[in-house]
Amino acid sequence: MTRGRPDFIPATVFRQYLSTTQLNKYFKVDGILAASYVSKCLLRTNRPIPSIKPDKLSAPRYRPLDVVARARGEGLAITRSSTDELVFNVEQSKLKLGKLKREISELELKRDRLKHIATFDELSNNLTMRDMLIEDELVSESKPYDNSCGVYFLIANDKVVYVGQSVNVYGRVHTHKTEGHKKFDAYTYIPCKRDQLDVLESLYIHALAPTLQGRATWGNLAAPFSFERLVSLGSREKYTKGVSI
Repeated sequence: MTRGRPDFIPATVFRQYLSTTQLNKYFKVDGILAASYVSKCLLRTNRPIPSIKPDKLSAPRYRPLDVVARARGEGLAITRSSTDELVFNVEQSKLKLGKLKREISELELKRDRLKHIATFDELSNNLTMRDMLIEDELVSESKPYDNSCGVYFLIANDKVVYVGQSVNVYGRVHTHKTEGHKKFDAYTYIPCKRDQLDVLESLYIHALAPTLQGRATWGNLAAPFSFERLVSLGSREKYTKGVSI
């Protein structure tokens, strides 16, 4: 810092009167001991650093505040004392060493993980003639589980045979498969918001007329919205959830 108390000089001593030996413990001025700088200033009889003498036999005592202010006024740098600098450097070295140890540990874990993957990759090639995907590849291709709300299509012999909707498409398709009422060999779905399910399902039911789709009592395709209602809704500027049919 360029103003105020240097952070390496304790606040508890910054305004206390100290002997020159004590000053040396906390800082240096322009690369020399604080005591040496004070001595130089004493030679300038016209500008002594303020001091006190507890008694006639005692050496003068100086406040770090005054010494620092004089040095900065002359454009001189205030740095850590040799002892403090050594302690500081040791602590910094310990921090760097700790960081290096952590990095080495992480690299060793990656190395072991790669060895582990290589072993299973070779085994997979021998058994299935396919490479194993690494965890990062699997995660990058993942999809949020709660993103299965949409309109789904059951497919048989490359034809859409049924259109449905669900907030949990995977679970609903599984139910169709286990119940066995509808025969299909594949499926797909279009994700959409919950408030769009009825409209989107109705559009595809009327457009595709799937063979396994239910029929209303009057013979029309069973869908949340009739074709006529869809046409009516489409003539409006926007559709809002909750419109009665």
